[in-house]
Amino acid sequence: ELILRSCDIDDGRLRAWGEVFSAHECPKLALINLSSNRISVEGVSAFLRSLSPQSLPELRSVRLEGQEGVEGEEQQKKFKSSVEALRSAAKREGKVWMWDR
Repeated sequence: ELILRSCDIDDGRLRAWGEVFSAHECPKLALINLSSNRISVEGVSAFLRSLSPQSLPELRSVRLEGQEGVEGEEQQKKFKSSVEALRSAAKREGKVWMWDR
């Protein structure tokens, strides 16, 4: 488990985490909590692009709720839908297997 809730993580920092996981595989990491940060869809995309299929083979859950700047029901739905599309693409590429919604 890696809990980075309310740690002022933005897109650039999330991309850097992806690069770290790509260079240093974490075969047992199952959950990453990134709730209540400043992450956009672009940051999630950059994070997932950075990963290789071997980076996080046991990853089962990435928590992204409560991002700063994603306010209101409509924006939250759009964010969730966009992240789900990215997750599905990463799953097809073998980068994540079962990422809870």
